[in-house]
Amino acid sequence: MQLLGAADRIGRTPGFNFGFCAVVATRDIVYGIARMFEVYAGRYFQEVMVFREVDTAESWLAEQRGRAGR
Repeated sequence: MQLLGAADRIGRTPGFNFGFCAVVATRDIVYGIARMFEVYAGRYFQEVMVFREVDTAESWLAEQRGRAGR
């Protein structure tokens, strides 16, 4: 499965620390695939979330940055 392979390649990136990842998927099929990516790649990020709207994703990322700054 290519999605699992992509997630594994992320995990093999030497010395890179992944923080928060927001994925925006407006179409149903892309949303479903992105949710699978969320599960497969989640272990390489502090958190991965899939959203349907850009504004919601940006708000979530801003909230995560605020929490990290505390």
